[in-house]
Formats: sequence, C-alpha cells, structure tokens
Amino acid sequence: MPIVTAAPGVPALASHAPEVKLVQEEGFVDFEFPVQKVEQLKDGTRCVVVQGSLDGQLLGFAVEFHPNWSAKRLDGSEQWVYWGSGRFVSTGGDTDRFVAALARLYGLDAAARQAKASVAAEVVGLGNDPALMHTVPTRMKLFFQGDGSEARYSEVFIHADLQRGVLQFNEKDLDYRTPLVGNLAQ
Repeated sequence: MPIVTAAPGVPALASHAPEVKLVQEEGFVDFEFPVQKVEQLKDGTRCVVVQGSLDGQLLGFAVEFHPNWSAKRLDGSEQWVYWGSGRFVSTGGDTDRFVAALARLYGLDAAARQAKASVAAEVVGLGNDPALMHTVPTRMKLFFQGDGSEARYSEVFIHADLQRGVLQFNEKDLDYRTPLVGNLAQ
C-alpha cells in the first residue's frame, strides 16, 4: 500500500487510510499502527514505515533497526535479550502530527510540534531476536538518551508483528512523557 501524503502545510484527512488503534488504559497511551512498508536497506538495516488515520488526521513515522544484534542471557535466568541500535525517523507532516497527538494525549502542550528528522535509540529485543522480526512477532524497548542528561532520558515499547502488518508504540512509564516528546520534537 502506498504511503499517503498531503500538500505541505495542509493536515491530511485520512478517511481512506487504515485506522490507528488508540488504547488508553490505566493511564497509559498506546498506539497500534498499520505497517505500510518494510524495507531491507543495503547495509542490512530494516526500515518499518507506519501510517494511519486518527481523528481524521494522517499520522505516521518510520523506525529503523540496525543489523547489529548481540544476544545476552539475563543473569540467573534462561531468558535472553538482544541489544542493538536503531532510529525513530520522520516521514514528514504525518510524523509532526503524530508527535503533536502524542503530546496532546500525554497532557502536554501540543502546539506547533515539529518532529526531528531522526532520533537515535538503543534497542533491546525482549525475549525475541529483532533480526527475525520479519517472521516472528518481536517485542522491543527503545531507549532515547536526549542530551545525555537524566532529565532527557526516555523509553518506549515497540512491538512489531510484521506478519499481521502492525506495529505498536506503547508507553513505558508516565514519567517519560515530557522527555519522550522532547526527544522526538524539535
């Protein structure tokens, strides 16, 4: 399915775009986006582009997962985590609208939010190897360092089920709201 775009400065009305599922439970705000495109770049990076309609507006972004996964067993456990890196990437006005919607739903000032072009993140696969996300539902956590200060640090859960064509952007902790929006917006 092609990515829908709007003229610059015009909020896209997405009546024909698939819906973004918004879940607000126990104070948390979680999104489930339809996956529009999955691309394997020459260097092995997997790029997942999501886009959908929420309240009549087109929201979207991309997440890149670099191919540098390192498996580590959790101390005293049979569970494994897989450490790597990635990036949250703006796809244009739809990402600006996503960041503004995120701020609004978090109870923050949502006026004139413009997404950064990209934001680097550490990524951990939680019991699932992200290198296999094209065949297996994969639960991950992204860590955004901001400017390196504790006040700008934030985390978010990303769950990718590429076989079903969905990617979830799930809130990790209410205390990360302000720094998360600050990390994603200019």
